[in-house]
Amino acid sequence: MPEHQTNQKKFQQFLRELEQQGNFSVRQIRETLEESDLLDSLIETYFQTQERQRKHRQRLSFFLGLLAIASIAGIGGFAGRGILVKPEIEQLRSTITELETTIVASEEQATESKEYLNELRDRISARDEQLQNAESDLQDKNETIDRLTTQLSAEEAENETKIAQLQADLTEAKSTNSESAANPNFSGNTDRNSGSKPRANLQIEKKTYTRLEPIVVNFSFENIPYSERRQITLGLASNSQRSYRNNYFNVGEDGTVTFKPQKPGNYEIRAYVYPGNEWVQIEKRNIEITADF
Repeated sequence: MPEHQTNQKKFQQFLRELEQQGNFSVRQIRETLEESDLLDSLIETYFQTQERQRKHRQRLSFFLGLLAIASIAGIGGFAGRGILVKPEIEQLRSTITELETTIVASEEQATESKEYLNELRDRISARDEQLQNAESDLQDKNETIDRLTTQLSAEEAENETKIAQLQADLTEAKSTNSESAANPNFSGNTDRNSGSKPRANLQIEKKTYTRLEPIVVNFSFENIPYSERRQITLGLASNSQRSYRNNYFNVGEDGTVTFKPQKPGNYEIRAYVYPGNEWVQIEKRNIEITADF
């Protein structure tokens, strides 16, 4: 039989014996030994010990047989040959003593091998515990990631819904402004009491002011789920949207602003919001400034 096949059978026998000594699988023992670079040396030591013990047993059986034959010969009347047999008996005794010493040494080596196997078993147990802890930590992290992902998805869906509603409301507000520009008699207040449309609730003391009177405007923005900025502006009604730069206030959700007296003319007080891409007018009020003092 080729040597590599013999070694393979011996190694399989060795693994089975290791598996019978503890609660570990052949795979666990093999992986641990290979990782620690001790597999070759442990196998070599184990089979050297087995081989020495086998040879010692053969020699012991042989010499014990000779001793038995010599003893029987002496009992059967071969006492005359006692002188010739005695040196052989002494040699047998010496050999037996040597074998006993060798067996003791082999037993000590076997004990050391067993202790080493116990050490390997402890190392395997420690490695398994580390692996279980790592798997538990990984599972906790995966659960945390899944929970955060679900929460983020819900928040994104909610924000998208709010932004879509705001864009729809702003589109409707633009349509209202276009209708107001096309129809000078359009008051700009149609459906302002609807609860779903964005509005600023612009309030003024009166519709006609003299050129010396300040213009006080109260406001309260509603139904605007998302807006980075808000403005209240004052300008001539003939000016296009956002064509004037000086008479405006950056405001919060509600409050009061006061514009300085203006030259005579027809003016508009306008409310704007900025949802992120452009300024959109959502409400306006028309006033007149006369030349009276």
